[in-house]
Amino acid sequence: MYKKQGSNFHTSSAGFTLLELMVAVIILAILAAIAMPMYSNYITKAKARSAQSDLVALSVVMESLYQRNLSYAAPTTNPTTTTAQTQNHAKGW
Repeated sequence: MYKKQGSNFHTSSAGFTLLELMVAVIILAILAAIAMPMYSNYITKAKARSAQSDLVALSVVMESLYQRNLSYAAPTTNPTTTTAQTQNHAKGW
């Protein structure tokens, strides 16, 4: 733009105004409010599918043991108390 002689206006085109910054923050907040519940649902469904596939794999192992021994394994109490112990105990299947 051209500056008039004797004008006291000083226009600067560098940076953002506070209003532009607040509009950008509001838009990001709206997008985050929409995206977070969708991501949470996605994670929940993924964990459910993983658990389902683990149970199917366990049933295949149990049926294989039955075919070899003609009896199912006797249930035992859980020998583990932490997640790390359980993962170490069950890493064979």
